[in-house]
Amino acid sequence: MTTAQLYLELHEAEKLIAAAFNSKAIGHPFTHFLTINFGKLGIAPIHCQPEWQRMLKAIRRLHQRHNLPLIAAWVFERQETGVHVHCLIHLGEWNGKVYDPLLRIAIGAKRPPKGTIKNIRFHSNKSWEQNMRELLFYMCKGIRPENQPRLIGRLKKKGDSEPRPSQGYIVGKRYGFTRNLSPNAKRNNRTP
Repeated sequence: MTTAQLYLELHEAEKLIAAAFNSKAIGHPFTHFLTINFGKLGIAPIHCQPEWQRMLKAIRRLHQRHNLPLIAAWVFERQETGVHVHCLIHLGEWNGKVYDPLLRIAIGAKRPPKGTIKNIRFHSNKSWEQNMRELLFYMCKGIRPENQPRLIGRLKKKGDSEPRPSQGYIVGKRYGFTRNLSPNAKRNNRTP
């Protein structure tokens, strides 16, 4: 039975944050912030989770062909344009201009509508930790309102943001990350 979530729960946000910081601990820190808008691809909200799993398999194969492990953490959002996924991803020194066309082919969106796929390299004028805190705060904006102050305290300075309203239901799990970012991967010091 498929469930739907209105909010990202605090324990889920904490797992996402820990997984994201594990990317650096295992030697493959996130370098890019990827967004894929399923609505612009014509994918109905109920089909976004299985479609994302299909895309992840294709992205994993793309990375394997280039001897780059897939290191990723993601969260689903819903807005007026439909459901989309924000994904922190490790691309190493791979240039986005080279990666983006390969990504579009891999996920089956060779000529998507404008704004369907965005791939942004981390800001070079900020530390990796500062990039991570800001992007994770943005990614976790769908957290339950009563837990927002705790999240703000953990990721940003007080007064940086006002609590945000719910973004609507997401069918399936709201967040996820690759297995190589699990607490066990860090504890066992396994490099993907």
